Amino acid sequence: MHISKQSKRRGHTTRATAVLLSAWVSAAMATDFDARSMAMGGTGVTSASLGAAALFNPALLAAPDSGDHFALILPAIGAQATDQGDVHNKVKDLQNGAYDASVNDYHAFQNNPTSASATALSGDLLGLNGGLAGLSGQPIDIQAGLVPFSLAFHNPVLSVGVFTNAYADIAARFNYAASDATTLNDYSTLLGSIAPDINRLNSGSETQAQKTALEATLSSPQYGQLINSGCASSLNASSTAQNVASCFNDPSNTVASSVQAVGAVIGEVGVALAMQADGIAFGVTPKVLMVKTFYYDKVVQNNTSFSMQNSSKDYTAVNADLGAAYVLPGTPYKVGVVVKNLVPETFSTVTDSFGNRVDIKINPQVSAGAEAHWSRATVTADLDLTRNQAPVPWGQADQFLSLGGELDLWLVQLRAGYRTNLANGPLRNEVSAGMGLGPIDLAATYGAHTVGAVAQLGFAF
Repeated sequence: MHISKQSKRRGHTTRATAVLLSAWVSAAMATDFDARSMAMGGTGVTSASLGAAALFNPALLAAPDSGDHFALILPAIGAQATDQGDVHNKVKDLQNGAYDASVNDYHAFQNNPTSASATALSGDLLGLNGGLAGLSGQPIDIQAGLVPFSLAFHNPVLSVGVFTNAYADIAARFNYAASDATTLNDYSTLLGSIAPDINRLNSGSETQAQKTALEATLSSPQYGQLINSGCASSLNASSTAQNVASCFNDPSNTVASSVQAVGAVIGEVGVALAMQADGIAFGVTPKVLMVKTFYYDKVVQNNTSFSMQNSSKDYTAVNADLGAAYVLPGTPYKVGVVVKNLVPETFSTVTDSFGNRVDIKINPQVSAGAEAHWSRATVTADLDLTRNQAPVPWGQADQFLSLGGELDLWLVQLRAGYRTNLANGPLRNEVSAGMGLGPIDLAATYGAHTVGAVAQLGFAF
């Protein structure tokens, strides 16, 4: 799935930052909805089990590795999070560092203004400004999948698979507005420049000339958003540091930054049909897609709210997967190829109040695979032949080379895998592992920017 955006915009700061920093990073979710596949590096073009064949390559219904004639997955559920910009740790560090310090020192300056509190707040705001700039545009990608059931029948004449699944692909990011960066920078500069005046006002040593210069500084048009209108001009010979501190506005009152999220929830209902001819297995999966797109882009304020009804659109479409597999006669080797989502589809999101919308595109994906299967061991490899565009315009594309293996120890199956992203970007290498114990299959994957897991219940005989 690919999502392309038509336009962008803005960002954020202090009080509202707390809500954003704590809520924005709570996401996480997954792509491989079959536990055996995830454990084996995401492979499945030639190695998917009979129960998962319709999900990976319908041709495998007619060319299963096992002697099973019936298989059922009921259900499989997975989750995976991709944080290519290390947003989670950056947010925690910022909230526990410059953000908390800025809030505390802002209140200290307002309640008991001193040169020290003004200088401390000035430095905190510079740190906050840099931290927010470092977060801007860094996405968190959320994927989740559910297979309520997948039913497969293998027959020498015609094999059939029936399945339903649902998956979500969502990405969110924070856009830091240039105007917010200017505000915090000006706030820091102003506090630093007047810090010496604060102690002189507290001690009564501020001269009239110094007070006049202070009033001129506070009245500068550059600081118009930071200082209460008319406050500076009302300062006089009897003014105190508390009078000056009360002139300062809360910088979060002029927030222009935004939170942006875009994605789709896609449900599929499909019937896979497969048969063999001249030793080659062919499969096709006609399927109905039910798509809900959503797009959210709002300036962050204390009253920022989200309405799914106003942010989403619904679609229905028909698509298909095609696959082929061939077992080399007299050998344990199998090769295969699959085309997922044969028909390109585009689904638009709602248009927001700024005139922006996103087009969510489901494009064909072509993968090839090879497998060596023995009675107690399997080794397999998959290669994406297409470069699969990122789910959002600011995300990374992927094109995976995946390797996996399974060792069947009768009562338990041990699995491991590895995959690397051949496309440019930071999402390079992932390792995975899992096990099967009777009808239960578990798997987990981990990479420098990715973590995920799948659990599943299935039967075959």
